[in-house]
Amino acid sequence: MGASIVAALVLILNVAVLASAASTDEDGLCRASCFEQNGTCVFDFKVNPFASETGYFTVDGCEGVQPTLLVNANTMYCFRQYDISNWMHPLGFGYLPDGALKENPELEPEVNPYDESCVETSSCQRPLYFLNGQFLGSEEDVLDFGLDVYEPAFMLPRMMWAERGNFEVCLNVTQTAVEDIFIFCHIHDFMSLRVKIADDNVLRQPDADLPPLGYNYAELDSFDQTCGTFRVAPFQDTCGTRTFLCNLNGSVFGECMNALDCAMHEEMQVDISADERVTFVDQMIPHHLNAVNMAKSLLNLAAPGQLDEEFVDLLWNIINTQNMQVTYMRAFLASQGLEDRGRICEANHCGHGMESQTSSTPTSTAAPTSSPTPIPEPEATCFPADAVVELEDGRLVRMDELQIGARVRVSANEFSEVVFWGHKSPQAVPAERFVRLQLEGGIAITVSTGHLVPTQQGLRRAGVVRHGDLLAHVSHGWLRVETVEQPSGFVKGLYNPHTRHGSIVVNQVVFSCYTDVLLPGLAHALLLVERVAFRLGWSLLGMLLERERPAAFTAILAQASALKLA
Repeated sequence: MGASIVAALVLILNVAVLASAASTDEDGLCRASCFEQNGTCVFDFKVNPFASETGYFTVDGCEGVQPTLLVNANTMYCFRQYDISNWMHPLGFGYLPDGALKENPELEPEVNPYDESCVETSSCQRPLYFLNGQFLGSEEDVLDFGLDVYEPAFMLPRMMWAERGNFEVCLNVTQTAVEDIFIFCHIHDFMSLRVKIADDNVLRQPDADLPPLGYNYAELDSFDQTCGTFRVAPFQDTCGTRTFLCNLNGSVFGECMNALDCAMHEEMQVDISADERVTFVDQMIPHHLNAVNMAKSLLNLAAPGQLDEEFVDLLWNIINTQNMQVTYMRAFLASQGLEDRGRICEANHCGHGMESQTSSTPTSTAAPTSSPTPIPEPEATCFPADAVVELEDGRLVRMDELQIGARVRVSANEFSEVVFWGHKSPQAVPAERFVRLQLEGGIAITVSTGHLVPTQQGLRRAGVVRHGDLLAHVSHGWLRVETVEQPSGFVKGLYNPHTRHGSIVVNQVVFSCYTDVLLPGLAHALLLVERVAFRLGWSLLGMLLERERPAAFTAILAQASALKLA
């Protein structure tokens, strides 16, 4: 697909008007709505979080969840992810279900299991990724079709992601093979939906669904539908007289919470494994799923107006972030040849509840044969003391003068409170930890190499920003980086303020509050409880981090970095 086709598609995405909505026909297949101008067709995607453990895709005008789509070969189709429910669910296209999540081949310029000729010429069908009608890949390099910018953007904090604009993926199916292809989620597995290929609406494979999906879609009973939960119904009576909430008084929400707490209680009772990682994952998966079900139940049953946007954001963060982590933990078990829930105790082994346990003196364990490997402290990811932020009243203040609670500029037209310090120290540190970015117009900023900065190509660590990259200036829009320098000597101060918003403007340049220790979407989710607490007039981390980072917090960050959770 040449540059001229990409340019034409950009034009259509920006100006075209839909002729009609997508619809499901009598054959059960959903057909897209199409642009009047050139016949380009569109499916509008959303995510229903209650339909399964991870949620399922819905498509406007199509019946049900995970609909089977029909696409005509040699026709451009665009799959739009405009709705905020798509957050942390970037679309991918695979020849087999779940794509790279299951190490299956995806649609790429040099991948096609049915046609080796296109592999040799890098001309195989591949999706094109767009944001606000602008192609995110390279029109010169066919191997860069925008996925490397599109997918990471979905890990931005939820509201920051929504503010980026309209995400969509376009695909022209050119394969001659009859086999179906699949749309999947790049972050959560078991969300693949089938795409059947036709020529002028005549199906190539009308009587078979091949390749097979390999799993059945979830079906919820009435209890889970009422609660908004997944796989909780079997635990309504499992824990007998044991209750996790008192004085229910017929509360539907209370009954749902009691059942999902019972599910976690039962499934965290596992046989210990020789590999401590397996035991950790065996217990952490039901622990995470309990949090997900709690968030879903509240999101589903809360009275109209009961949840403000901050609370809704908290619930979505819990659902999507912890489901993502469950996907990774199950992949770990699979890499060890183990099944999820494969080591749950029999009832007569572990017993039920604390009341059935008897106390005993723990047996001693042998001393380790060697000292544990010390965990290195991660390098601080901060701004220097003389970096400047703008307050809501227009005053400019240095980092070492900034106070908790101050409202600082976070974008061209927004201000947000500083809720705590990730790091706050006046000490001088070796300048090798920092990079100095000189932008056109004489604007300069010194920042630690691990700090994340939004560029026109997506979030990047400051240490990998290069000459020619574009950074966001609050007054002048995108400005080009002219030079990247390594400061010499020492830099005074280590300051990393966190705002409720998740971004901060420093020296008039937009930065993320987050670093490369954790994914920004995960970090924003973990810290959302702190932001809610701040709104209520108190702070958990603020009390701990106002002066310096506690050793335990440092160890957690270092362990996360060592395990490459980022």
